Amino acid sequence: FIETADQEKDPRNLLVLFGFIQKLVNKFTPEEHQSAEELFEIVSCYYPINFKKKPNDPDAITPDQLSTALFNCISANSCFAPYSIPFLLEKVAATLYETKIDALQTIGLCSRKYGAKAIVKFSVDIWAALRKEIFEATYKTLLEEKALNSLTQLTITFAESDDEKLLENFIEPILKECKHGLNDSDSAIVISSAQTLFSIAIASEKVNLQISCEIINILIDLFTKANEIRFRKHLLEIIINFSTKNNYLL
Repeated sequence: FIETADQEKDPRNLLVLFGFIQKLVNKFTPEEHQSAEELFEIVSCYYPINFKKKPNDPDAITPDQLSTALFNCISANSCFAPYSIPFLLEKVAATLYETKIDALQTIGLCSRKYGAKAIVKFSVDIWAALRKEIFEATYKTLLEEKALNSLTQLTITFAESDDEKLLENFIEPILKECKHGLNDSDSAIVISSAQTLFSIAIASEKVNLQISCEIINILIDLFTKANEIRFRKHLLEIIINFSTKNNYLL
C-alpha cells in the first residue's frame, strides 16, 4: 500500500488516499503505531497543498477540499504527533509566508486533536516557534494573529487535561516572561507581551482569573503614562478585550 500510495498526483485519488489513511490510523492499536511514521511520510509530501482548481470545471476538486482532507488525515490520531509536530515546526521556521501561516494554524488545531499528553514533550519547542512570530512582528500582522491563536488552542488543550501540572508547567514560564515584558522600554514588546497574556487568559477561566486582575491594572497604568498615539491605541484595545472578557472589571 505504501509503495502504491507514494507520490500519487491525481486530486481525486488524493482525497481517497487521505480519507483512507484517516480511517486506517483511527483503528490502530498501540502495537500498530510503529507504522505511523511511514504513513506520515506519505501524506507529509503533500503539505502544504499546492494545487489549482481546473478552470471552467464546476465539479473539479478544489484546494480547500484537499487541504481539509489532508488536515483531517494528519490530525486523525495522536500517533502522528511525534512526526507531525516537528515537521510543522520546520514549516513555521521556513521563509515562505503562506507556508508559515498554514503551519501555525495547523499546529494549534492538531494540538486540540492530539491532546495534552501527546504534545507535552513538544510544548517548549512550540512556544519557542510561536514566540518568535509574536514578538518579532511589528504590531499586528497575520503571522502574529495565527501564532496567538495557536497559543490559545495549545493552552486550551492543556487546560482540558486531567493533569493540572501540564497546564501549570506550560504557562508558568510564559507568564513570567510576559509580565516582565510589560515593563520593557520597547512599546512593541509591551504590546506583544500583553497580547500573549490575553491569548492565554481566554483559553481557560482558571488562567483568566489568575492573571486578569493583575494585568489590567498594569495596562491601565501604562495607558495613562503613554504619550505615543499608536501605543495608546493598542493598549486601549487590549484593555477593552480584558474588560469585555471580565465584566466585573468594568
